[in-house]
This record gives sequence, structure tokens and C-alpha cells, in this order.
Amino acid sequence: MVGRQTPVESTLVVGAENGEAAVAFAEWLVPLDALASALQIHITELDDQRLEFVSPAFVVRVAPALLRHDPRVGRAMRVADIESTLHVPLRFDLSLYAIVIEPQWCPAGTRGRTQVESPVILEGLPRALPGGAGLTSVDQVFSLQAVGDAVSQRGSTVAVGRIGSASWYLRADELDLQQEARFRLQELQLQRLGDAFDLVGGSQQPFWQSPSAGDYWGGTLVYRSGFSAPPRSSGGFDPATRMESTRGTRTIRGLASPGTLVRLVDSGGARVDEQLVDATGEYQFAGVSTDLGTDLQGYRIELYADGLTGAEPEIRRPTFDTRAGRLERGASAWVVSAGGKRLDASNSWGEAGSFAGGIAYRHGLSDDFTLGFGVVEDEDHLLRTELVYQPAYTPLALFYKTQYDLETSSREHVADLYWALTERLNLTLNSTPHSNKALLNWRAAPLVQLFAQGNSYTESWGGGFQTTLQRGERLATLRAEHDSRAGERWELSGYWYDWSLSAARQAFASRLQVQRNLSGHPRSDLGQLFTLGRETREADGREYSLEQVGWAYRSQARGWDTSHRLRVELAYGRGTAGEGLLALLTTALIPGLNLSLDYQGVSVTSGERRLFVRLSASARSAPHLDVGQRQPECLRDQGGLFIEPFIDKDGDGLRGTHEPLLLDDIALLLRLNNRPVPRQLLQVTSRGVYLHLYPGTYRLDLDPAGYPIGGEPQRSAFAATVSAGGYTTISVPFSSRYTVAGVVSDAQGVPLHGVTIRAQPAEGDGLGEVVTQSRAGGVYFLDNLRAGRYRLSIDGQVAEPQWVSVNMDAESIIEQNLHLPRAAGAE
Repeated sequence: MVGRQTPVESTLVVGAENGEAAVAFAEWLVPLDALASALQIHITELDDQRLEFVSPAFVVRVAPALLRHDPRVGRAMRVADIESTLHVPLRFDLSLYAIVIEPQWCPAGTRGRTQVESPVILEGLPRALPGGAGLTSVDQVFSLQAVGDAVSQRGSTVAVGRIGSASWYLRADELDLQQEARFRLQELQLQRLGDAFDLVGGSQQPFWQSPSAGDYWGGTLVYRSGFSAPPRSSGGFDPATRMESTRGTRTIRGLASPGTLVRLVDSGGARVDEQLVDATGEYQFAGVSTDLGTDLQGYRIELYADGLTGAEPEIRRPTFDTRAGRLERGASAWVVSAGGKRLDASNSWGEAGSFAGGIAYRHGLSDDFTLGFGVVEDEDHLLRTELVYQPAYTPLALFYKTQYDLETSSREHVADLYWALTERLNLTLNSTPHSNKALLNWRAAPLVQLFAQGNSYTESWGGGFQTTLQRGERLATLRAEHDSRAGERWELSGYWYDWSLSAARQAFASRLQVQRNLSGHPRSDLGQLFTLGRETREADGREYSLEQVGWAYRSQARGWDTSHRLRVELAYGRGTAGEGLLALLTTALIPGLNLSLDYQGVSVTSGERRLFVRLSASARSAPHLDVGQRQPECLRDQGGLFIEPFIDKDGDGLRGTHEPLLLDDIALLLRLNNRPVPRQLLQVTSRGVYLHLYPGTYRLDLDPAGYPIGGEPQRSAFAATVSAGGYTTISVPFSSRYTVAGVVSDAQGVPLHGVTIRAQPAEGDGLGEVVTQSRAGGVYFLDNLRAGRYRLSIDGQVAEPQWVSVNMDAESIIEQNLHLPRAAGAE
């Protein structure tokens, strides 16, 4: 039996009972076929002879040693092995004479599902448009550094906002708060990113490799034809990225604990692919389509510890392994830029340098070849060419770019080549004017990875290996390499239940740290930790060392930027340079403030005391004031929606202080472009919910699954336009509907069945009449009443009581029994 169900009516098991209980139940043998049928397990034999068990609730790999071959039942598993490997409890019920499996999950569903995309229709929907100009978010950072008697203080301000459909971004540093006039404007940028063209003014990155000093300020126009650009450029506007297509395939890579089930899920929640992490601790999804347009949600990674899909997964945003971008045949892009260099100077604004600018063009000659060329003026006359070769069905990608100086006849180039020679062997080559690099990776076995590398700039070559070993709760990873200049280097890390080890050694330094998790979290750095460590370093012809013993705490709760809400580390160090206290505190518990304190009473090579303090205060000023929202960098090329669903008790369409927000089922309520919005992408605050999106127009639907009881929205769908630098506000008033229910009877108290009850609004209330009929036993329901005063009647006769008042603060169901009035003179 599985729970209360009996998926297997009968089967033969190997075991014994004494009339009262099972004898040595842990040693009973359960047939593998019966176990697979009961738990809906699909079994696949792998190349290394292990078996992969895939069910709706877990994915695990079982070593052949755990299987028993019994002549009576065939392949079987011990009860003890089933419980430890599949994490399901078993017991023998003598009264039922059955093995009962009682997992925390219920086998249901199927592997994967087919999702049919429906068109996103915006015509005829009410429009939600972004507001005008203003400040959206600001971040102020103060830092202090004290080394001995020397103290320095710095400050930084970052602000972002919107002007129409464009975003503006400002970053200014105060280089030394102890001196006057040390203000320095670092960045000031206005950008408008669109589907076909981008327009950017202010400080920015040029599209060419600049040979002259100074940062570039100017104006840039990028125009695309036949393709869409990636929705984001990391670290601000990057014209080269905006000339690449989103269409193509990428590889997603990452690290996780062996035995973890890693699932790739699209924005609609559909499973794209999944794999179980082996002993190497790596996962990889190749050939992932990136033709996502401006859909922010894209893909996400779900990680299920020990392969248990019934548990709450860890959610990660995928990191794409991007190769040289290519354009499809006929697609093209232009970039035109003009401005000048700003040189460093003693004043706050700097001084203007020489003119710089240029024009470039890229064109897809075929689906495999992309060719580009351009001219640049930047102190010299430069001619640019570039070639991208990336066959669609060949694991080869080549990017080659040259920059030719027409005056000096000198040439500079950048070349990147990636070639997947086999599924386990790949080669990466990189060439620049300063160096040539090569890296060869070979996964020789599931547990062993070999690599070789060379670098002409450092005139070094080398190679090494990495391996991971796991047995039960014990895990160890070793990486060792040899470099012709730096010598031998190795790193070792491992876990053994609550203990962890980290060690490394290179030419002039080494470190060793041992930790024990005091909070009972194996293979985790959360909770309380006891630490022991030792560091060594060679400097000035001497060898220094420092030993430490300490305690640490890291909260499981994390902030919006995934950092720990509270992190505390206390240690005492003693070594060659002296002894002293080591302390670290980082906290985001105070709304709007992030504080970091780092005190070092001693270091490996110095006994000089050091103190580092960093205090940041951040706030979002529009559409409402929210403290502690650290997102100015995000908003420079993103915008978002601010959604305010509430119960409109007074019916004016505006939210008052007495009208509650509807945020409990917000993930059920919202659908974006015909897809549900994962809750982890929604930032819920006391004023409403924020959803970050890239510029564009989206369809937002309200799903009835998230409607409050008795409430309906005035509009159930919107066409929302998002622009970078701010939020588009969508106010969603839900009408407050009430039900009057009870029993209707005649003057003698006998219930009346099939009579008509009317609720007529009082004159001037502007409410509609509600009519219903009583059911068996005289039960009636007057539904969809709004706040107001109603006159009640029964089959045209005045009811008693004659009036019912529905107040805004009333419960959703109001109980009221009705009866016909007694005849005059009747007792």
C-alpha cells in the first residue's frame, strides 16, 4: 500500500513475521518490479551499470551493489536500502498483511508536459502606460577604512529614474569626505532601448577598442533589421551586445551537490530538461534556445536535494555560456557614435579630450556567416572588420575582429574559437594583441576531468586534473595543476556529515580551514559554525603564519540580492606577526540600511589593526516610498509593473486606507503573456507587488483562481507598456460583493419552497435589484449585493424584516431569516 491506495494487490516478498510483528523487517527483500509499480518508478540502466530511478517524486541513481538477486522474487532491494536511498518510510501492517509505504508526497502526474503557446492579443484591452519624468530609486553608500592611525572616508551616490520612454542613470563618488571639492561625476547616461533601435547619450562604452586614454562621452544610435537584440547588457549599455541576435542556442552550466536533481524550467513552468548531478558536481544543458524576445522570466533552474521532487526546490537564475553571436541570413545592424574623451583632472567634472566617433555595419551573409566592417576616428584613423562563423549543426564557433590603423599601418586583432571535439573534449583558443591563450578540457571519466592550458603573455603552460569522490554523506573534491612559472597548486574541499574541510597550496601561500556545523545542517554553511584555520605566506624572504579559532553564524533568510540577512564571524588569531581579534558583521535587518563591519586585529603578515565599515542606505521613491530596495543598477535598462489589487469597498475605484490589499494569493491571480508568474519573481511589499520586466508591451490577465470570495475586478486584462527606469502602475479594484442568506417561512414559521425573494435598493443608492428563489427547506441566497440598504419582499409581499443594510465592514455572508407578515388581528 502507498498511503491509502493499493497499487499492487499482491506480490511475493522475502521475510518473516511471528504473529505479532515483522521479524528483522529491515532485511526483508521487496521485488524491484513491485516497488517500481507502487511508486511509479521508471528504471533505466546506465552505462556505468547503475540504475536511474525516475518517479514523479524523486530521481536517484542506485549502485548495483544495493540490488539483491533472489531465486524466489528475482531482483529485489532490502527495506533498509529502500528507506535510505529513496527516502521513503516502510512498515509492515499485520492486520492488513501488507507493506505500507507512507511517503511525504503522493505519486501523481507525469514526466514533462506539452505546452501549446497561445497568441498574445493586445487589441481592445485598456492601456496601462508609464508615468512621466522623475526619480525612481537612489542608493547612498558611506565607507570608512582605518589602517593604524590612517583614516580615509569615501561616499558614493547612485540614482536612476525615467524621462518619458527613456531611463537616466547617475553615479557620483565623493573621493574623500575629509576634504572639500572632492566630488567626482563617474557616470551620467540617458538611454532609450527599443525593438528596432537604441539611442544613448552620456557616458558609455564605445563599440570599438579604444587606443587612447579617458572615458568616452557622446551619443550612439544602434539600428537593427530582421532580429531582436538581447534584452539586457550587463553593466550598462554595450553597443556590441545590442548588435547580436537573441536567436540561437546557448549552454547553461552550474555546480550542485552530487545526487541533486537539476531541472530546467521555462517561464510558463513547463519542464524543458532535467539531469541528476553526478560525482563531478557539475550540470550542463546544451542547445537551449534563447529566442525569448523581451520575456524577462525566461528560464529558471530548480534544484531538488537528493533528487526529491516533492521537496521545496532551490531556485537559480541560469547563467548562459555565450559563444560568438551570429545573425541569421539577411539580418543586419548599424551603429553610429560621436563624442569625445573625458580626461582625469583635479576638478569634479574632468576636462574634455579629443573627438572620437565612428560607424559600423554587421550583416548575416548566411545562417553560418556574419560579416562586419566600420571606420573609427579616435586620435587615429581606424578601419574595423569582423567575421563570425558559427554553423548551426556543428559544435564550432569562431569570432575574429581586426582594427587597422590607416596612418601607422599597424593592426590589432581579437580572435575566439570554441570547438567541441567530442561530447567530453573541447578546445578554447583566444588571441589578442597582447597574448594567446589555449585551454583544453577533457572529461576522461565521470569522476575525473583533465585540462591543459597555455598563455603567451605570462610565457607559461601547464595542466592538471579535478576529481570528486562521494560515499554516503562523505564528499571530497581535489583539484591539482602545474604551471611552468607558478609551480604546483592544489585545492581540496570536502564534507563529512557536519564537518567540512577546505585546503589549498600554491607557490608562496597555503591555507587550511576546518568547520563543524553546530546547527545540524550537513554540507551547509547556514546556522552556527565552529571554525579552525591556519594560513601561511612567504614575503620579504620570511615565512609568516596565522592560526585562528572562531565561531560564525549565517542566517538562512536572505535579502533581495540573495545575501544573508545576518552574518556574524568572531575569531581569535595568533601568529608570526602578533595576535588579536578578528570580527565580521553584515546585516540587512534594519529596513533601508545595509551595514558591514570588518575588524582585523592581526593578519598573516602584519600586526597592524584594520577596520572597514560600509553603510548603505537605499530607497525606492516611485511609485511609492519603499526603503531597502537596492535596485538602481537593475533599473537602468529595466522597468517593471507595480500592481495594486484591493477590495474597493466604497466603489470609487481608488484605494483608501480602509480598503485592504489582496496579496495572499498574488501568484494565482496574475498571468503575464498567457503564462503564470512564478512567485519568486514577485516582490511583495505592504503597498503592492513589483514585477521587473524589460521594456515592451505585455498582456496582464487576472486569473479567477486568485479572486477573493465574492469579489470581481472591474477589468480582468490590461495591455501594460513598460519602459526602463521606472514602473507602470496598474490599480486593480475588486468590487466588494456580499451575500444575504437564511430561511424564508410563512407567518406560522413553516419554511417556504420556491417563493421569490427580491432585494430592491433604497432610492438614490444606484444599486441594482437582486432576485432569487428559495430552495428546499426555505433556504435562500441573495448573491452579489453591494454595500447599501435594500427593501425585501416575498412573492410581492413585504417581508419581515422589511429592510437589510449591507455595510462595507460586514462579513461576506450576512445571515438574515425572513417570514411573511402576520395578518391583522392574527395571534
